[in-house]
Formats: sequence, structure tokens, C-alpha cells
Amino acid sequence: MNITDAEIKEAIQEGNKGVNHLHDIRKKYIVPVASDAFGLKYYQPIVEINTPYLTVLSVAALKTNKNESLSFSEAKKWVDIYKQLQSIDFTVESYGNSIDVIFNPINIVLKQGDNYIYPSSTTSLGVQRTTSWPYNPSYKENHTSFFPTNKIDINQNATLILKMPDNTLITYSVVFSNYK
Repeated sequence: MNITDAEIKEAIQEGNKGVNHLHDIRKKYIVPVASDAFGLKYYQPIVEINTPYLTVLSVAALKTNKNESLSFSEAKKWVDIYKQLQSIDFTVESYGNSIDVIFNPINIVLKQGDNYIYPSSTTSLGVQRTTSWPYNPSYKENHTSFFPTNKIDINQNATLILKMPDNTLITYSVVFSNYK
């Protein structure tokens, strides 16, 4: 989760390739599912890990889209925000055909060895209609859970566990070394 000056410059260069390139890069930050929950009354939630590198890349891409550029000093400020927050965050995008099947952000935990790490805070955009509304899936929700870095060993793999409304557990394999 620490980012060097060279990686900041690299993230800016990658972001300068534009929003379409950003979408391709973001796919690499989707945390793989360890246990599937097929046959449930909702859709498999998508989990993305957010890092300082990805944030700098995203801001650079959005600025490039507006014919602006992200300076190195601006990028450093984004990295400083991560240092101040002292957290690793995961965004969960969940879908359902009714509001009651949307994932509850209280039901998330990161397991590392025998330790269970709970988020220090969670933010949500709230439940929204999808572009396919009123057809399947009709609703979606994005929320981000922030896990304290002082309780996580990024040199060790972890499992992100989501408890769905019907009490089904869905797990995701977090290999921190896979993400810049």
C-alpha cells in the first residue's frame, strides 16, 4: 500500500491514456471470488480493492478526459490522503431485484489467519436503480468499507467475507501483492 515516487509517475502516465484504459486497469483490481453463491436470489457482488496507485491513475484519467493533466504534486496529495486515513478500502457493488436483497455493509469482515478485522467505517451511495430497471437486476448499491492498516499484514493473504441477507457467506481471496 506504500507507493514510491516512481510508481506515482507511472500511475499518472497510465492515467493519461484515458478513461477507457482506466476501465481496463480497474478490472485488475477486482478481488477474485473464493466461494461462489450461485442460485441465490441476488447477483454475485463485485469487490474491488482501492489503492493509492489506482486512485492516482483514476484521477489522472478523469483529468485527461477533461483535457487537463494531473501534476506530480497533486498526485502526492492524493497519496497523502491514504496515509492519513491509515486504511485499506474495498468497494462492494451489489445487485438485486428488490431493495431487500442488497448487501448490508455491516456484514463484512477481513480474515487474516485467525484474526478477524472489522471495518473502521463504511460509506454508501445508497440504493439506486440500474440501467436495466425494471428488468433484472433492478437495483444496485455501491459502498466502501475502510479497514485499519495497523491491523493488516499486507505481506499475508486474507479472505474478505460478505454475509448476504439470506445469511449466505461469500468469500473473496485477497492477495495484497497482486495490487500496486
